[in-house]
Amino acid sequence: MQLLPANGACEVVVFTQNPNTSLSALELSHLELLLQVWGDRTREIGANPQIQYVLPFENKGVEVGVTLHHPHGQIYAYPFVPPVPARMLEMQQQFYQEHQRGLLADLIEKEIADNQRIIYQDEEAIAFVPVCARYPYEVWLAPKQPVPTLDGLSAKQRQGLARALKTVTLKYDGLWNRPFPRN
Repeated sequence: MQLLPANGACEVVVFTQNPNTSLSALELSHLELLLQVWGDRTREIGANPQIQYVLPFENKGVEVGVTLHHPHGQIYAYPFVPPVPARMLEMQQQFYQEHQRGLLADLIEKEIADNQRIIYQDEEAIAFVPVCARYPYEVWLAPKQPVPTLDGLSAKQRQGLARALKTVTLKYDGLWNRPFPRN
């Protein structure tokens, strides 16, 4: 077993001052700001040469181990690219070399044409259940014009993704008429 130094970072991002609300209840402008914060923090943390992978996400529900019940998420930063994202990146690079276009753009185009798994779409963003879903209730949110990193989103793309995020989280919460756990 190879031992490596414990380099990395973990940040908690509190979504609101109100402890009794949820991501799905936030105003669209607040969700746009959250996407901006995730992008800014991803860029700043990722600028550290020891960091190879940054992942922002929401924590919600005791079912997934949440102990802080205030609406929040975390940003994990790793000194390596974890195996699943590494494989996904490798496949994206291979796809680009073979087709001279991005894999996500191709998936989005096919999902729009198929129109079977789309949960939300507007001019800027889309939310869909991927044909290659790895687990139940998996949904992908993406700008229709993919960007390499969150900090590359335009203001219009953030607006579209905020609408998609709100729609998806409200639909999740409506499945069983209670807040849907996720991380």
